[in-house]
Amino acid sequence: MKGVDILYQTIVERGMLDRVAFGTFHGEVSDYKDEKYPDMIRGAYKSEVIDFYIASVLDKDDFDPPYRVLQLPFNDKEEDSNVNLGTARVINYAHKHNIAIQFWTINDPDDIEYLISINADCIMSDYPDLAYQIRESMN
Repeated sequence: MKGVDILYQTIVERGMLDRVAFGTFHGEVSDYKDEKYPDMIRGAYKSEVIDFYIASVLDKDDFDPPYRVLQLPFNDKEEDSNVNLGTARVINYAHKHNIAIQFWTINDPDDIEYLISINADCIMSDYPDLAYQIRESMN
């Protein structure tokens, strides 16, 4: 896992440890990061997102995951999921457990406005100028 070691060293050298979220689709890489570098913020991998969703439905108070970011699709016709993670209930549950919610790739103006209105922490878009204009118009 030399890549994780190099990434961690670079992030620390640049004083960015509190501003970078590490993410991977591979659980074994996240497990290695958790063991070697517990101070590095990371996102959840797919099975952890499922665990998060179940915990949110059950409103589990003792939920304490090793990640602090969820990076999620929204209204993605390509995704193999019938679960809507873009709800105020899901976001509020995440915030209650100190987890940031980031949605990708949101290009529809109505979706951008909706996610802002329910307090999404981040909206990744191919049109950041549009997302910015929408956010500013809502203030």
